[in-house]
This record gives sequence, C-alpha cells and structure tokens, in this order.
Amino acid sequence: FYCKLAKRFQTLAANDNAKAKEIAAWKEDVVAKWDSIEIVSCDKVEELKNGDIESGKEYTITYVIDEKGLNDAVGLELVTTYTTADGKQHVYSVEPFSVVKKEGDLYTFQVKHSLSNAGSFK
Repeated sequence: FYCKLAKRFQTLAANDNAKAKEIAAWKEDVVAKWDSIEIVSCDKVEELKNGDIESGKEYTITYVIDEKGLNDAVGLELVTTYTTADGKQHVYSVEPFSVVKKEGDLYTFQVKHSLSNAGSFK
C-alpha cells in the first residue's frame, strides 16, 4: 500500500511537479467546460422509455454527447437499480458504455444490455 503511494508521489513530484501541474491543469479545463457538455441525441426503444423491460431480451442504447473540447474525458455508464419493499433503491448492475464513433467533439456511446433476472428494475 505505502510503496504504491511512494511511487505515485515520486511520479507527481518529478521534474518540478510536472505531472501534478499537468493533472491540475486538466482538472481546471474539465471544470471550466463541464456545464457546457450536451446530450445531442439518445436512441433507445420505446420499451425502455416506458420501463417495459423483458428478462433475457437484449436492448441497445446509444447516446451522442458533445464533449465541448474535453477530448474523451467523459464516460457513460448504465446503472440498473431495484427498489426494495421498504422503498429503498439499490444498485443492481453498472455497465460502461463503449465509444463506437468520434466526429470532432461528438462522441457516440453505446451499450447492449439484457437482464438475466426477472423483477422490477429501473
């Protein structure tokens, strides 16, 4: 544990903290552009929009995101949740979207998803 931290510190501190400065500049750029990120389009079947999901059936979900110059700094995940009898929501699964296309600042993300269990999911 400490050896990994020591190695990371050495990397960050080398060359007058060059890597630390690079990371800080990247974070400042992300903060400056974050609120301008835009969902250009979302493509999913009506069943998903209405919450009528069938167990075992595969669904494809596609989003086009304008990253506004963030250069692949954004990632998407499909988070599937369920609600217990007492009304609490819990995470059932998390699946990352894959980048399937890039045109300038427009990134197309896609995931193919199917539930293997019956039940009520969001």
